[in-house]
Amino acid sequence: GIDAPVGPGGAPLSPDKELRAWIRIAAVDVAGRVSPFVERELRVLPVGTGDVEVTLSMSEATDLDLYVMGPTGNVIYYGHTRGYTQGQLDLDANAGCGGNMGVNNEHVFWPRGAAPAGTYVVRVAHYRSCIGGRGVDYRVTVRNCGETAVFRGRFEGEGDTRTCMEAPPDAQPGWCQQVVSFDVTPCAAAGP
Repeated sequence: GIDAPVGPGGAPLSPDKELRAWIRIAAVDVAGRVSPFVERELRVLPVGTGDVEVTLSMSEATDLDLYVMGPTGNVIYYGHTRGYTQGQLDLDANAGCGGNMGVNNEHVFWPRGAAPAGTYVVRVAHYRSCIGGRGVDYRVTVRNCGETAVFRGRFEGEGDTRTCMEAPPDAQPGWCQQVVSFDVTPCAAAGP
């Protein structure tokens, strides 16, 4: 997994506490001229870490949902945020076009040593368009025992409020897309 983020003074950030920071950026051209500074506020929302992590990132502030089914058949998603095997959804963005708007990420993870061996299935649902039906691109990043893989997809239209795991794989590509299935074996223990 990834090391947990730290706040000012090196204190670990709590997964349920947001950190706001400001960044100032200027550009320098080949002649050495410096542009005016631009300031932007950053919102850091710490998430859990572990041997298995699945992150959904979307290009627009709209309501896409991440579904991860573990090898026991237990599905983790907005309607069931904690699995029986310690997996959990700890970030749900743009819920119903109202909660966590603009975060544009969702995250499911199993803590170190807790992910059961077997096959995992990842789906993404287009629950509701918060952007007037415009297209939205998404990216799913899977971290499995230190290996990372990235998958991309796109939705068009208004979405559908049915639960994505009820649909057969790729039966409803307009609102429910199976992104990847992957196998987890016990991760090697970290060295000293």
